[in-house]
Amino acid sequence: MISGRRDILMLKRMNRKQLIVKYICVFMCLVLTAAGSAAVFAEEEGAEEAALEAAVGEAVAEVVAAVEGAEGTAEAESAPAPETVVSSVIRTNELEGWPDAADKASDYLCLLDTTTDTVLIDKNMDLQTSPASLTKLMTILVALENGNLDDKVTMTQTGVDYAVAGSANLYTVVGEEFTLRDMLYGIMLASANDMAEQVAEYVGGGSVDNFVAMMNEKAEALGCTGTHFVNATGMPADGQLSTAHDMAIICEEALKNPTFKEIASAKTYTIPATTTYAPRELTNNFPLFADPATYKIKGVYGGKTGYTDAAQNCLAAFCDRSGRGQICIALHCNDLAAMIDDADKAFQYGYYKWKLRQVTPPEGQELAAGGSVLTPKKKEIEDCTTTETVSDEADGRERVDTVYYWSGVPVGTSSILRVKPTPEPTSVPEPVVQETAVSAAAPAAGTESMTALPAAATPEPQTSEKIQAAEPKAVLMVTLPFGISMNRSSFIAIAVLSLLILLGIILILLTAVFRKHNE
Repeated sequence: MISGRRDILMLKRMNRKQLIVKYICVFMCLVLTAAGSAAVFAEEEGAEEAALEAAVGEAVAEVVAAVEGAEGTAEAESAPAPETVVSSVIRTNELEGWPDAADKASDYLCLLDTTTDTVLIDKNMDLQTSPASLTKLMTILVALENGNLDDKVTMTQTGVDYAVAGSANLYTVVGEEFTLRDMLYGIMLASANDMAEQVAEYVGGGSVDNFVAMMNEKAEALGCTGTHFVNATGMPADGQLSTAHDMAIICEEALKNPTFKEIASAKTYTIPATTTYAPRELTNNFPLFADPATYKIKGVYGGKTGYTDAAQNCLAAFCDRSGRGQICIALHCNDLAAMIDDADKAFQYGYYKWKLRQVTPPEGQELAAGGSVLTPKKKEIEDCTTTETVSDEADGRERVDTVYYWSGVPVGTSSILRVKPTPEPTSVPEPVVQETAVSAAAPAAGTESMTALPAAATPEPQTSEKIQAAEPKAVLMVTLPFGISMNRSSFIAIAVLSLLILLGIILILLTAVFRKHNE
């Protein structure tokens, strides 16, 4: 029994010794590791700091890159596919700092300021839909650019096939002759499909398909991204598509043509008599021109509407107030009055919530182009962000092209010519040393002859390498209590030595404890 207790006691002592030895070994490893690091640090202090900073920097960069990559992957995975579904959201209202526009009944709407070429309202403006008779705006533009207004055009079966009930037309007959000018007025004011088809065949060189190809080429040249025509009338057809934004771009280009603008703003027109019919008195069927006025929008001077069962009500309206032009395109609205109200409120928004400001060049500089900038009503040009491009002109001046942005959207440009500034000198000229000439004449009586001493040689400046090598290496100091200071290398060496001494004392004490227990 006693032998068993003695064995248990010995086992406990052995376990205690093993545990103490284990702690001592761990402590010694830590001390030796610290000592080794301190020694290396003391020997290569500067290099070690640089290596440590570089290692930490690389590690942080890798972590940041990994986090950003993970976020980018998450965003890419969660990013929605390109939107193709009609939304009730007005996209421009979501821009920070952009004035809010009221909701619109039309499914697609674009308000374009033509003075600065800025889209002020975007509601599904880049989504494709049928443009109905707004197609004829492109038909007129292509005809104006490729035809002669005084040309005589004879009706063929191609055009007359559209002179039927249920289709807007002027009931033309085969063999009737009109000028191209008369036909374009008929297309704009009466939306005549028979004349639109006939113009397409004539200007297309006898081929409607060729004319439609010209329409698509023009749309592509203007930068339209969602437009594809398959006919010149806008009658329902598969693939006959456009967008509110594209139609605004087409109208903006068309209004640069004075004849188009004249036709679009005409309220009445008389087509002279032909061998078959008496003069045709046309009244523009644009609702805003109706007399008595059912609808009225301040400043609207022209436009066009269209309707098919698929396209619903469509509208293009051109407005000018105080020389500031705007175009509103509204597509696919099931109520004509609501669509016109959309346009009215859009123009009110464009003219009252946005103000056109003019860039004033500094004195001595010249405004060569642009100079008009749109800002929200209570903001100034200085509140816009800008980007500048500087180029040289043939006359030696500089041209500074500036683009102004609001909420990241371009809202105006300016091009200013200025005198090219004189470049700053890149080097300091060497000082000029003047030598004093020694007179060859004899010295005056009573004076001593003086010989000119050679000027002391100017020492050559030291190179940056020499100067840098001569600078003493910075020594890092450690301040101890009682005002004692020493360099960090010495402090680390003393600290390591103290730890080793303390470790020796601990080992001696532990040895004494073990002996006492063994006795």
